[in-house]
Amino acid sequence: MKILSFKFRFLKKIPKVGKVLFWFLVGAFLGLFLFISFAFIIFQSLHRNVIYPGVSVNGIDFGGKTEKQVKEFFAKKNEKIQDTRFVFTSEAEIATVSAKEINFGYDEDLLSKQAFSLGRSNDVVTNISLIFQAYINGLNLPPAYHYSDTKLIAILSPIIEKLQIDPIDSLFTFRSGRVTVFKPSKDGRTADIEGLKSLMSTKFLAVISSSKPETIVIEIPVKVLKPKIT
Repeated sequence: MKILSFKFRFLKKIPKVGKVLFWFLVGAFLGLFLFISFAFIIFQSLHRNVIYPGVSVNGIDFGGKTEKQVKEFFAKKNEKIQDTRFVFTSEAEIATVSAKEINFGYDEDLLSKQAFSLGRSNDVVTNISLIFQAYINGLNLPPAYHYSDTKLIAILSPIIEKLQIDPIDSLFTFRSGRVTVFKPSKDGRTADIEGLKSLMSTKFLAVISSSKPETIVIEIPVKVLKPKIT
């Protein structure tokens, strides 16, 4: 009887122990959540105007730097390549353009904004995750480049116009069932603007990685224009 009574009292205590454990875990979770939230708020406050620790751009650590400092860093990098020359060749003519004339180089505005905005989205959970990753393992953003294709096309417009040859349709004139006039068709050509833009994009790394101004030779690509009547 004593054994049965003990077992009965023990079984009655189990739900109570479970409730205590449950509320203990809930309290611990809430405490941990509040602690993390408080620590995150303090961390954000300390880095309100600077990039979070561990954030790099092209392998360069900018943790603790301001957005303006990042922009100035890449702007100075661009100053070193302003004298790089692009020589555009074609059957019609040759033109030389400097990197400065077409704003060729690092996209300092985009890079500075990307570095500073990392961990500052509207998603708190994502922000915490990114900041934690950056702090523990580091986060490296790839470099971004730009150039003004509008300025480039404007400078090369005389060459582009000279390269333009309209296609010629074939001509047949029949009289009394016989061909009296015959003019064969002829292919035309035009500068391949999209191909030229693609070629320019492949030159970023070569120009940026060089320690001195380079001379880059680019042949302006052309594409064939077919006549409507052959």
